[in-house]
Amino acid sequence: MPLDDISRLTLSELNIENVRILTISQAPALFANFEKFLSVRSFAESIFSIKPQIIEHVIQKSPEEALLFYLDADTFIFAPLELQEDFQEKSIFLSPHYFTQMSIGSESSGRYNAGLVGFRNNDFGRASIRYWSDLCEEWCSVIPELGRYADQKYLEEIRNKWNTDVGILEYGNNFGTWSFAQDLQVESRNQDIYINEKKLTSFHFHGLKISRLLIRTGITMYGHFPAETKIKKLIYARYRIYINQVLELLAGIETKGTYKNENIFPKVGGLRNFLALVRRRDFILMKKVPIIFVRKN
Repeated sequence: MPLDDISRLTLSELNIENVRILTISQAPALFANFEKFLSVRSFAESIFSIKPQIIEHVIQKSPEEALLFYLDADTFIFAPLELQEDFQEKSIFLSPHYFTQMSIGSESSGRYNAGLVGFRNNDFGRASIRYWSDLCEEWCSVIPELGRYADQKYLEEIRNKWNTDVGILEYGNNFGTWSFAQDLQVESRNQDIYINEKKLTSFHFHGLKISRLLIRTGITMYGHFPAETKIKKLIYARYRIYINQVLELLAGIETKGTYKNENIFPKVGGLRNFLALVRRRDFILMKKVPIIFVRKN
């Protein structure tokens, strides 16, 4: 569900197989609430606030007992999600951060990551989404306060309230920088990536930024560790290939005069910032200068 016209038109013109595009403007109540959030909250907070309402809107249009997973846009799928056998009876699915010694101090953002959540269209799933939505409408700030943080910390309350109906996704799902560790083991086997002997199914590229010809990875967000070169080669480099493929697709889209191609990605920010990235080994090179659509004046 794109929240802006550029994304909607771009996805429509790409015409991706098995992808159904829903827009927030097609749901007047959602659109009104999003506008309300934007008037009193930051853009990021507004997106967090509307997320459970979007999930609720989509699941209401799904068959009974259908299983719906939400993923953040900066998440990349490396392998199919394999649910454990006993998950057939679960209605809510959460992905832990799996914090390490390197990411100590991040617990205030929540035990679970809201970038990958799942709900089944049944009484338990619908009730938990409604509960989450009500909490986010009441309060949703990116500044931690009284055991709350954005939309994310509330997931702990959902776990406690619907404990027996919650399935906890295994290590390797929604993996991110917060799970990096000094003893992290990473290897490739038959096109799959394994982290500490667990197959990587999805990686959350939190902190990644594109700056012209550089991808600022964010790998060293919590410090250096021995496996960072392998992580960069096996995970981030593969994501770069995908980004370049998407850019080639975007370059060929006919935009019917409404949009023009323009480089809107920022520069690194001067020699000092570039040298800082080099010292931290916190970048990989893009294949080409990114191009994206912006509205014509």
